[in-house]
Amino acid sequence: MYVCNCRGVTEGQLHTAIVEQDLATLAEVEAATGAGGGCGCCRAEIALILNEQHVHLVDASLQPLASESAA
Repeated sequence: MYVCNCRGVTEGQLHTAIVEQDLATLAEVEAATGAGGGCGCCRAEIALILNEQHVHLVDASLQPLASESAA
């Protein structure tokens, strides 16, 4: 599904860019993908995706390692 129709950027492309390039701001996402740089209507959705992705990454980092939970 396209998040940014102006630049043709999908939700999957945004998730990949955020993780692989450690993007944290709308400006970084725009610079890396072009998303949000057209009409700007998608900027709220991009912000939500950024927030969701970072919450997911923080949750994952708080999970104990298998070796720690076995001890």
